[in-house]
Amino acid sequence: MKKLLHSCAVGCLISLSLFVIGGIIFDFFFHGQFVLENYGFSKMAAASLLIGLGFALPSGIYDHQRLPFGLKVLIHMGIGCGILLLSACLAGWIPVQAGLAAILWAAGAEIAVAFLIWLGFYLYYRQQTAKINRRIKEKAQS
Repeated sequence: MKKLLHSCAVGCLISLSLFVIGGIIFDFFFHGQFVLENYGFSKMAAASLLIGLGFALPSGIYDHQRLPFGLKVLIHMGIGCGILLLSACLAGWIPVQAGLAAILWAAGAEIAVAFLIWLGFYLYYRQQTAKINRRIKEKAQS
């Protein structure tokens, strides 16, 4: 349970951080005239939290020893990216009115960011595993 709560906190922290950074970029791009109406900020913040949870909760799949790693990644990222795309459409981050090319570009960019974040976590935990294994080997040799 503690691990699940930690995972949820990290997922929400990452998604909310990206939301704030994105807001700053849009504010700068629109020269301080970035205006939200009809609870636009609240909807986007809620979507951001949902996305964070959408990636954090299924990350527990990696604790299952019997599943192959590729299947774990497929389940985790499939659920996370599905929630990401649905939330992004509902929040207005994917410009559905701008045509198929814009939809594909926005969805592709969001999925690419999700996989870059996943890759960062993968490389970090792989490095941590190598350190632990090295320490175990050193203790066994001494």
